[in-house]
Amino acid sequence: MSTDNQRSLRVFYFTGPGTPIGPYQSWKKGELYPKEFNIPYSTQFYEICQELNCQAYVVGLGEEKHEIIKDDQFTVEHLPKPKVFNKNSGITYYVNEIIYAFILIFKALKFKANLVVGSTPVGLFFISSILNWFKVKVVTQNGCVLISKDEKQTLLSKLNLRLAIKAYQKYIYSCLNHSDDITKQIQQLTEGKHPPLIRFIAKYPRSQFLKIKDPDFDLPTFNVLFIGRIETNKGVFLLLEIAKQLVVEGKNNISFDICGSGSQLETLKDAVKNEHLESSFICHGFSNRQQLIERLGESHIVIVPTLSSFIEGYNQVVLEGVLAGRPVITSQVCPAIWDVKEAVVEAEIDSWESYKDCLLKLYNQRDLYEEKRNAALSLRERFFDSPEVFQNQLKKIMLEVQKQISD
Repeated sequence: MSTDNQRSLRVFYFTGPGTPIGPYQSWKKGELYPKEFNIPYSTQFYEICQELNCQAYVVGLGEEKHEIIKDDQFTVEHLPKPKVFNKNSGITYYVNEIIYAFILIFKALKFKANLVVGSTPVGLFFISSILNWFKVKVVTQNGCVLISKDEKQTLLSKLNLRLAIKAYQKYIYSCLNHSDDITKQIQQLTEGKHPPLIRFIAKYPRSQFLKIKDPDFDLPTFNVLFIGRIETNKGVFLLLEIAKQLVVEGKNNISFDICGSGSQLETLKDAVKNEHLESSFICHGFSNRQQLIERLGESHIVIVPTLSSFIEGYNQVVLEGVLAGRPVITSQVCPAIWDVKEAVVEAEIDSWESYKDCLLKLYNQRDLYEEKRNAALSLRERFFDSPEVFQNQLKKIMLEVQKQISD
């Protein structure tokens, strides 16, 4: 490797689930990525690299076929996980994850990276310890806690957690956390022996949210909006139970719009049909950004009823409801609640009765509704342009590493 390469910043970024290729192609055209409300983290990363003029290799994972594109500055790869074992549970899950971790290590070393950014639930110890031996700095990007309070730990998950703690104590250069819950947990698990823990928030384009209409109370129905994966642990069947009870109580002018895809979508549609709720509980399936903007404009409130059985990361729908100027109903299962609590009506965890009560409070009490809506409007500026957004926080770290390798 030449002296110039040794002294230049070369960053390997593992984005986690989702292809980085779509955001890259939109970014190159100067367009917003149409499948997400927020500015994708990979897009923010491309912006930093362009500004700092550094070489970058970006890898994301998903179920789609393998794809790779290159230009003079970027290599961007969609790399599905190889399934060495068809069964992806128990020990085979961990074996598949560790194999993928070693593939990432190999790619980072082959690229001659001097900084690796990203996160993986399994294999962090191997990635950080091996790369540390090659004097490559590792920065983690954490979207959820390492372990939930209610999670039942197996022998393998306990071992994985111990190795992760060791990695944070010895090998990680810096840690970017999406919520204060993550920071507090790492502090506790490592007994204070940890790298710098830096909070970051999502970044949103101001223009798209300013287009969203104000709530319209002249509409024939009071519209409740759910955006997310259609899975049991995301609380979609809890919403169906609420809809059933509202009909029993004679409240027929409350409508639910369910936007998203997932393994339980057809099951949910069948359940809605069996309850004869097709006119008030509408499953729209996958919705792109423009469709979601329209749904938000037609909505009165946004609801995020994630169950405690799911290790919830920073659910950005909580934030997106606030950015749209809507009151949000959610529980403490979603760490995002702490950033926008003034605009939230908080429900009890896993209780459809509590969620229904919160909904009816906003439906019946216009003063409460306006209080939460005004709070949402005052909170949203932070997420349009803030020193805390991912791009700014990661840029500080990259500048720091760049200075170290050039000295």
